Amino acid sequence: MSWLRERWRSWPENRERDRLGRRSKAEGRKRYGWKRDDRRRMGLLRWRESGADNVLRFERRFVRMCCIFLIAYTTLYSGSYKVESKGELITKILYIMTWSNS
Repeated sequence: MSWLRERWRSWPENRERDRLGRRSKAEGRKRYGWKRDDRRRMGLLRWRESGADNVLRFERRFVRMCCIFLIAYTTLYSGSYKVESKGELITKILYIMTWSNS
């Protein structure tokens, strides 16, 4: 991805902004409007926060939960536990989930 960054820096308008090290307030307002700038000033939105980061965070959480359920399922049905009733199955799943979360 470094070649893309270098190409981005080579554009004249970006070279100046890269030298300054941050976006100007006027540029932020022009691009996103006053509402986003006000939210940033109030501290509700970080300047570098993006939707892609939130998607990645959600994906990691989703994968983690899938792994927990997969471990619980394979542990229960591999023969480690002999389950007689559905109630006991549910309590054992809950026990394994709480153990893996802590």
